[in-house]
Amino acid sequence: DMLHKGGVVYGAAYEINHGNYNLRHIRIDTLEELPRIQGSKYAQSYILDALPCVKNDLEAGRNVLFSGTPCQVDALRGYLRKEYDNLYTVDIICHGVPSQRLLNDYIHTISDRVDTFEFRDKEKGWKDYHIKYGVNNRYHHIHCRVSSYYEYFIQGKICRENCYSCKYASDMRYSDITIGDFWGIERMHPELFHEKKWRERMYDGISCVLVNTSCTSSMV
Repeated sequence: DMLHKGGVVYGAAYEINHGNYNLRHIRIDTLEELPRIQGSKYAQSYILDALPCVKNDLEAGRNVLFSGTPCQVDALRGYLRKEYDNLYTVDIICHGVPSQRLLNDYIHTISDRVDTFEFRDKEKGWKDYHIKYGVNNRYHHIHCRVSSYYEYFIQGKICRENCYSCKYASDMRYSDITIGDFWGIERMHPELFHEKKWRERMYDGISCVLVNTSCTSSMV
């Protein structure tokens, strides 16, 4: 993969600053750092600091994998203003993004001492997921349907205004690979679930991966 072959990866990570959660794109180059950019983060990530770093890595000849929302991938391409053979991009199937301020307001309604926060803890399965947060090294769970933030997010009521007229919500993709949850796979491919291995995977979740360009073969 990219990290094993000496490349670098950019993705969204939480950082706690003065009691607030800041979501921003960071650069990693080791497998040990990978968990920082994994997992669902239902807020807008700040990418401006990352853009010149991506360009510097590309100009230095490093292979770069950049992951983000479709608009962030297009923003990166607009910033670079030229194609790079050593740039690989991954976008997510995006539901829309609330603001970071709204996220922090919600977290502070839980506690002013939250030190870890995860949106999609799947200890009880893919569909019955929970928010998991930690306070003083003790972990707590909130079911998605009893979280006001989660419920309004699922209903599409708290996204940024421009998300409701997003030009990227279409079949046209701006990245090399698109990833997301394969919701509705049991309706689109019911024949798979005659096999036990697919029925078991429904607990952990099944991903959707769309290959959009021919250059992705060199990533693996």
